[in-house]
Amino acid sequence: MAKRMFVGTWNVGGRAPDSGLNLRELLTFSSSSPADIYVLGFQEIVPLNAGNVLVAEDRGPAGQWLSLIRKALNPRRTQQDVPENYYDAAGLNPVSFDRTIAAGEEFGGFGAGDGYRLVACKQMVGIFLCVWVRASLFRHVSNVRVSKIVWLGDLNYRLEAASSWDETLELLHEKDWKALLERDQLKGEQRGGRVLAGWEEGIINFPPTYKYLANSDSYAIRLAKSGGKRRAPAWCDRILWQGKGMKQQWYRRGESRFSDHRPVYALFAVDLDGDYTLARPSAGSSSAAWGKVQAEEILLLSRAQSCIETASRF
Repeated sequence: MAKRMFVGTWNVGGRAPDSGLNLRELLTFSSSSPADIYVLGFQEIVPLNAGNVLVAEDRGPAGQWLSLIRKALNPRRTQQDVPENYYDAAGLNPVSFDRTIAAGEEFGGFGAGDGYRLVACKQMVGIFLCVWVRASLFRHVSNVRVSKIVWLGDLNYRLEAASSWDETLELLHEKDWKALLERDQLKGEQRGGRVLAGWEEGIINFPPTYKYLANSDSYAIRLAKSGGKRRAPAWCDRILWQGKGMKQQWYRRGESRFSDHRPVYALFAVDLDGDYTLARPSAGSSSAAWGKVQAEEILLLSRAQSCIETASRF
């Protein structure tokens, strides 16, 4: 049985959200027919300075983002709002405090009488990933295994330098994304088989997502006469996938001015009943590294289960 999975990625530029930030804009593309699963990845939720990299993680912003996501997905909650910063028993991961479901109370999400619950979250310095499922499906979530893989984030690929800077500006002005994408570094690396070989990406028919002037719809293009290196806008923020049982339905970007990146999201139809083999590393990759990834996934799942059990006791 196919389920709808919403995948979003957003580099928030090291800014902590304020309570007035409305994430509905990030999620409402699927509001007419809400998704069953939401996979949301954020980059630079804290400034990437030596203090944040070398010392204990600042988990406050992760809790704030979770609170805003919860409000966006469950706008008609019947219980009082809960603390924004709540962590599992080990103090490792911020979790959604969805005791309403455990208590049998109803709260509204995009669908009438239904809401969304957090099933997993993970922070690594400035990178933060969380997965939410429709409450009516929550009891079916167990023994999670990976077959259908999604690669999302600020991949930081740029455009190869053009013979003429004026040509780049002209293509940007004419919104000729196809011509600009001929110089996209990621697609060039994929064509050469040097990175992410075999991974799929939807058709990009939206403007470059980076770099914007603060609180503006204008690109931060540096010209030679103004000093500094010329910077061409680029599609840094991407969503790719690999595996059977996945079909992308659309691939778009949002227009929030919160950071110098625009959010990017996609909607997939995912077959959760298929008997698919766990994706294996490609030829030449390290089996030891693959084993390490598997071990980390198991650890993450055990922590997520701890989160769920802890929340249900309150």
